Amino acid sequence: MKKLFYRVGVETEQGLWYNKSGDFTGLIHTDFKWLNASNLQMPFDLELRGYLSVADSLEHLYQWFSREEIIALQTKGFFIYEYEVTDYKFYNLYQHNVINQKNI
Repeated sequence: MKKLFYRVGVETEQGLWYNKSGDFTGLIHTDFKWLNASNLQMPFDLELRGYLSVADSLEHLYQWFSREEIIALQTKGFFIYEYEVTDYKFYNLYQHNVINQKNI
């Protein structure tokens, strides 16, 4: 079944914690430590290799990033992306959904 998910990122699928290849960049802890979510560590987990962290609604995304933070991130090339996917799962350790980046 197809489901919609949302993510803050850039065109290259670079995220604030990891890049598209799943390598930890920690941008949120260095370049974006002004974000409220910067205290979330999200250390590497092999189970998540090939998956992107997402929110299952815009309201849920706003629990991670405020509207003001998202507007500020847009000035730095980040946008809200909407994905319609069938390959997703709930990741218990971090308590959020992830989507298979190969099926985006």
